[in-house]
Formats: sequence, C-alpha cells, structure tokens
Amino acid sequence: MGSVEWHPGPDVEDETPESRDDGRSGLFAEWDDGTGGDDITHEDLLATAGLELASGASAD
Repeated sequence: MGSVEWHPGPDVEDETPESRDDGRSGLFAEWDDGTGGDDITHEDLLATAGLELASGASAD
C-alpha cells in the first residue's frame, strides 16, 4: 500500500496521538501501489500517482 500523510512539522516524529486527534496530522490518501508492501522508488511513486516534478525541481 502507498500512502500520503500530513504532519504538524517537517519531522514525522512530531506526530503524536494528540496531533491526530486534533486533526493536525493524519492519512491523506492510500492506494495499492502494486509493491505488495515493499519499497517503491520516488520515480515510480510519481508515475503511479500521475504526478511529475515541476520544471527545474529535484528530489533527493
């Protein structure tokens, strides 16, 4: 499964049960990415979601 979540800050460790309860973090979307629970590359994630990086952008 693939998923996208939102968090109160840039560090996922900032998420707490309280932040979920208060609506400051949570599950945004979830989908079957065809990996069977294994890792997926960033490029495959973008392709599966039908997304692409903005012109001149990079992701490491």
